[in-house]
Amino acid sequence: MATLEEALLGLNYTGADTGYGIAAQTLGQMTPQLINPYGSTGQAVGISLGSILLQSLLGYQARSQAAQDTLQANTLANQMMSMTTPQARTDFIGGLEDPMQQSRLSTLATALTAQEQARKLKTSTLLDELRTKGEFEMGPLGTQLYQRDLDKQAAIQEAVTQRVLDAERLRQAGKGDGTDSETQKLRREFNTRPEIKGYSKIRDAAAVVQLAEKDPSAVASMELAKRAVHLIEPGLAALQGEVNAVENSASIPGAFKAKLKKALIGEGGLDESVRKGIIDMAKRSYNVAAQSYEETRKFYEDEALAAGLQPSRISSFGPAKPFEYLNIPAAATVQTPTMPAVAQPQAQNKQSQLNDILNQIKQTTDPARIAELKRQATAVMQGQ
Repeated sequence: MATLEEALLGLNYTGADTGYGIAAQTLGQMTPQLINPYGSTGQAVGISLGSILLQSLLGYQARSQAAQDTLQANTLANQMMSMTTPQARTDFIGGLEDPMQQSRLSTLATALTAQEQARKLKTSTLLDELRTKGEFEMGPLGTQLYQRDLDKQAAIQEAVTQRVLDAERLRQAGKGDGTDSETQKLRREFNTRPEIKGYSKIRDAAAVVQLAEKDPSAVASMELAKRAVHLIEPGLAALQGEVNAVENSASIPGAFKAKLKKALIGEGGLDESVRKGIIDMAKRSYNVAAQSYEETRKFYEDEALAAGLQPSRISSFGPAKPFEYLNIPAAATVQTPTMPAVAQPQAQNKQSQLNDILNQIKQTTDPARIAELKRQATAVMQGQ
């Protein structure tokens, strides 16, 4: 099928497309046959000159006719392209008498119809995507995710308000206990705040997720699922375990849950769409937690400065970085560790460890690494 550009170029006639051009070409081919090799030289010269003159005349007429045919074809094409339906264009072509014009305009009409269909398909696809996105955002899951973001923002605002009240209480209490006791008091209050507790675990989990995003082969599915769940549902994962946290989560899409649970117990991997989905959710959760941590840290540093203390002694972690700027710790580059024994019953934990080691063996071709993993599997089976 010709493109629209090719169909438009096809409206241009050349001299060879006309009757004059065909006649000139035929005459040129026949001229040598008209010359009698046994005849006189004058006769041969006469035939040759006559043929050349006639070919020149026919060539001129051919170019003139081609220009007229091209002009007529483009005029008809302009009329046809102003028509809005394929049927109208077909009827227009059917009313022409010249078969050559009909053929060329039919090619153009087909290209126009194909272009219109492609545009309609593109528009329909875009509308479907917008409709699907709107239905998701207005549906139960989209509403839950929106409410979850609102709840997080409300929690951050509540924490800020509480910090203001704490600051006023500290100012009222004075600094009678001395510099060291005041530093200890600020540090103790800082470390007992809910947005500070467990920050090291959140940070380490985010570092592993970041490593999995940059190098999918560096982190096994089990470890990625575990770390991601601890970021997406930190409270549920800490209290109920990762598998129960996935089952009871209102943030994790239902389409992800079955694959995540299989990955957590070592019975399956994560395909690309699930990996990307949970990594994106984990990134957003980490950034919210890091923002809350950073606001609290800055607040207590300001309090330390106001009290004449060293602000660096308040927090042992320092500023929180956004996910994209995390420094991956060296420990995060080590292949997936086994799940802790307290996470599941002993038999299930042993099986999970063996499955994890098997996944690591499948992901490497290094003989030394494979031998080391086999030794780990033997130790697990022996209960060491």
